[in-house]
Amino acid sequence: MSDKWLKLVVKDIKNKVEGSSIFTGIFSSDYVKDPLCILQLGTAILLDKPIALLVVNGTKVPEHIKKIAQHIEYLPDNHSKEQFEQATKRMLTKMTDFITTRIPLTPAPSNGEPQKKSR
Repeated sequence: MSDKWLKLVVKDIKNKVEGSSIFTGIFSSDYVKDPLCILQLGTAILLDKPIALLVVNGTKVPEHIKKIAQHIEYLPDNHSKEQFEQATKRMLTKMTDFITTRIPLTPAPSNGEPQKKSR
């Protein structure tokens, strides 16, 4: 891996994250092993983007990530396509509300329980 290639990748990620209103990710055990995913999340943090994550129950989410994420939506272990779509819609609705009104969302619980309703 050359420095030139790495700089191009970083610039591309920065441009994409910079151009988005929010950062969303499907946070899983595979996600934290992928350097590009980690770089994208780190870029979103540095650019102070609102962060929303879909997390499969049982996936360990670091406490610092829980503190900075504006919303975390949990999915059952063996979720169906419909459950995934419903969770995605809930997450996007919360983030749309957050962006348009800047209402603070309820912090993500640390025990994997579903989010309580925001104001």
